Amino acid sequence: MIATIATATLLACETPPPKAPVGNGTGAKNALARLTQGIRGSWTRVEDGRPPLAVAYRSLSSDTALAESFGVGSKNETITVVYPDHDTLMLMHYCAQGNQARLTATEVTEHRVAFRLVEVTNFQKEQAVLDRLVFEWHGDTMDKTEIYKQSNGSFETTVLHFARLTPRAEPT
Repeated sequence: MIATIATATLLACETPPPKAPVGNGTGAKNALARLTQGIRGSWTRVEDGRPPLAVAYRSLSSDTALAESFGVGSKNETITVVYPDHDTLMLMHYCAQGNQARLTATEVTEHRVAFRLVEVTNFQKEQAVLDRLVFEWHGDTMDKTEIYKQSNGSFETTVLHFARLTPRAEPT
């Protein structure tokens, strides 16, 4: 009896990851397809005075995941994978700092997908961690907004502007 109460108490105290909307009831697979359709391919940063930065997006595992290679060819290249988990669109970011942030989609529209942190693994207290990430694209341009929670508790926002390296052919 005591073991049953203790187990019930532990289960009641656990909070599951937030279930987030995946956009107009379309489901996580459709949200992933929309994101993949919008950003798959190779991109370069287009900011005055900033060095080039290559980013590439490709489908994996029979189109069930989308992988981002960020900083392609640099010593700090990172990998981020977007994937459906039942009816929730998820994102796993493998950071160059050595931690791994898992985020869930909080907004999915025709040209925008936003994610928010659920948990982080391999985290050290002196590290920053990816807290929010937003992809917004229109044709051959994309903005990527990264919000990192710093070790002192403050937040740092970076907006990166990209152009597609090989423009997509317009439908006829």
